[in-house]
Amino acid sequence: MRVWRALLSKEIRSSQGVLGFLLGATLVLGLYVHLQAIDAGTASGGLGLLALPYAAVFVLPPVLLGSFAEEFRAQTHYQLLSLPVPRALWVLAKYLVVVATGIAVFVLTTALWQLALYRLGRGGAVPTALVWAGIGSLYTAALLFLTGLATAMAGLKLIIRRFQKLAMVAFFLAVLYAYARVIGWVLMGWADPVTASLPPSAGPASAAALIPLALMGLDAFPAGALMLATVTFSLLLTGVGVVLFEVFAEA
Repeated sequence: MRVWRALLSKEIRSSQGVLGFLLGATLVLGLYVHLQAIDAGTASGGLGLLALPYAAVFVLPPVLLGSFAEEFRAQTHYQLLSLPVPRALWVLAKYLVVVATGIAVFVLTTALWQLALYRLGRGGAVPTALVWAGIGSLYTAALLFLTGLATAMAGLKLIIRRFQKLAMVAFFLAVLYAYARVIGWVLMGWADPVTASLPPSAGPASAAALIPLALMGLDAFPAGALMLATVTFSLLLTGVGVVLFEVFAEA
């Protein structure tokens, strides 16, 4: 447990610049929106600006990938890999620090955004459960999937010496394709009974047909199945990265 805490502390210190910037930028942006945009009456633009930190879900996976690369570039990985602990702990420490930062950004951003809605008198316009559960599940799913993918790509670099960039792009596209096929299969099971309930005359070009389609299928939307599929992909990808580091990383 002591070694685990030391690894986490080390990862937090080594990444505190980037991770601190993301959290600080989220807070500063939120304060700006609350103190300037809302008070000045430019609420619509302010709310859109306040959602900008959600883009951190696309920033953090490259940060994780770069963290592994920096260890090998600075040759500090020799000390870490020579510790009398499973190498998986080192990989998981990096993974958890990045995921925890992403969740912290989401919590801070969502809290500031919902506070802005209440200040504008629109607190009941968007249900709290929809904000935290709906947006939270989508954000967390994307964060877990992309960080798992980054961990697997970092592990693959250990065994691929030539044409690394080409191999990483091919692996990235292959995983995205497999993930899209699974998600498409899940969504098809949800959409088929909904579209079957529409009258034959309601063509896809009819906007009036799309509205009841969304309303009828909203309650049955397979959010749980989508989250399960995403978490499964994330665990598999993270497991691939952990195993590759455990087997092929040289101390």
